Formats: sequence, C-alpha cells, structure tokens
Amino acid sequence: MIELKRHVTDFDKMHTFFEFVNYDGWEDFDGLVLILSNLLGCKVREQFDGPYSRHCVFKKDDLIFELMHHDDIGNCLCNMKKQSQNYYDKLESLGREVVAILQSYYQ
Repeated sequence: MIELKRHVTDFDKMHTFFEFVNYDGWEDFDGLVLILSNLLGCKVREQFDGPYSRHCVFKKDDLIFELMHHDDIGNCLCNMKKQSQNYYDKLESLGREVVAILQSYYQ
C-alpha cells in the first residue's frame, strides 16, 4: 500500500519532507513527475539528475516545492528551506492527492 509519511528532521537544508512509502524507486520518480505535472497542474521549473539523486522543482499557485529521489530516502516532496506550517500543510495535501491517484491506479 502506497502511503505518504511526514518526517520532521534536523537536517540543515530540509526541515520537513513527505516520503512516498512503497513508491520509492528511482524509476517511480518519473511517474510522480507525470502525476504532478499532467494530472495536478504543477509546472516544472527545473529538473536534474545526479549520480544518487533526482530532482524536479515545481510551482503550483503560490507553492514552490521539490520532488526528490535520493537513494537513502526514496521519493519525497520537500523544500530546501524551512517553511511555515501552512506551507507544509499545503504540500502534504498535494502529496495525499498524488497517493490517492496512485492507489486508484494500483487497486
């Protein structure tokens, strides 16, 4: 079952992130990009891959965020700067929309 899990960390650049549990593979990243851009209306601002990570920066309304894949974390939604609780609530809501789409597809 695919879930969204909130993590609050003391990482220097990533205070809170939302992990896609059981949809955490390198190859799953592309599916998440397609859902966010094609089904949920998020605009891609920047996309790049590294040797151990993949990144796609999106904008939706007033929300700028990153979808990231890292070998240690899997796929997650985040922002590299600490944000307000309202911001994280909006990002979590968007992540839950993604999970609902994935669950409807895999059931």
